Amino acid sequence: MLGKYGDSGAKGRDNRLFIDAVLWYVLGEKGGLWSKLPSKFGKWNTVYMRFKRWNESGIWQQLVEDIADDDELYGAIKKIADLGEYRKVSKVRKALRKTNREVYNSSFAQAPINEEVSSETDVSTLHWLSLVG
Repeated sequence: MLGKYGDSGAKGRDNRLFIDAVLWYVLGEKGGLWSKLPSKFGKWNTVYMRFKRWNESGIWQQLVEDIADDDELYGAIKKIADLGEYRKVSKVRKALRKTNREVYNSSFAQAPINEEVSSETDVSTLHWLSLVG
């Protein structure tokens, strides 16, 4: 967990303090904010960004697998890994919503403007027809 030799940037000085900070966030009151992290853990944004990088690289899940023998430690790290997984899923859902919103909005741009609409056509569904067609 000391980092890969040759990687640029500052190295984590105290992994235990970092993990304690993440546990404080995960085990704290629901709806906690990273910005409410006590200063004894360091800058909240630094802790959050490190959590995010570890999550993206799969470190939390690897830790869960490595410490499966220790029930107490496993339970705590598993909660962190679960939060990380939740964040990954949320990120994917957010990207999907953005894509859907862009497709929906672009359908208005592609819809014909100032064309005659027959009296038989339901005007409220014209933008949906451009998505299908």
